[in-house]
Amino acid sequence: MGAGCGNEAARVGAGPGRNDGRVTAHEGINTLGGYVETYAAKLAAERAARKVLGVKGIANELDVRLTHERIDPDIAHDALEALKARVDVPRGLGVTVRDGYVTLTGEVEWMFQQQAVEKAVKYLRGVRGVSNQITTKPGISTEDSGHTRCSRATITLLMPIPRASARADDR
Repeated sequence: MGAGCGNEAARVGAGPGRNDGRVTAHEGINTLGGYVETYAAKLAAERAARKVLGVKGIANELDVRLTHERIDPDIAHDALEALKARVDVPRGLGVTVRDGYVTLTGEVEWMFQQQAVEKAVKYLRGVRGVSNQITTKPGISTEDSGHTRCSRATITLLMPIPRASARADDR
């Protein structure tokens, strides 16, 4: 199933109780189609397709079809609980769920927090997709805090003292 070998198609995950998907490759572009049972499986299929030699791009058209449908309020509740359980996620973020698609909103100070928010919800049962609209806004400025003054003092303490100014009576 080489990506640059013309028009090729392959079935992936066929079989009872498994995902039903297909991969079509044409001129370095892999198109993933069919359905999978979880959003995590959709992401895993895309990661696997990127590893194929010669792949230049991915069109991920996989549809998430749940074996047991969940209602949006249950998914929203689970998403909020998942966020509360993480120590690396600040409080006060927004979660909206529509037809199994989760939209995350709010502000965090650090990029790792933004990534942690998405990671906390994307593997929840019933999630079909995640739109991470969390923005990163640093909350501490070196000008507003005493960090600049402390940093300069630390640098001054750690700098070697030039020999000429070590003692005034060394002439």
